[in-house]
Amino acid sequence: MRTTGEHALLLLREGEYGCGENCGEEIDPRRLGGKPESLHCIRCQQLIEMAG
Repeated sequence: MRTTGEHALLLLREGEYGCGENCGEEIDPRRLGGKPESLHCIRCQQLIEMAG
């Protein structure tokens, strides 16, 4: 199983880095600057965390 960092690197190689895994929307560059391994936009991440 890949770590989130490894998965982010794979997305970078595939040209899909910076797009949310669930919604496909661009992840805010400020979020990526603070947490470059982010796979979800902040809205989707909040929904994931609320779902538990």
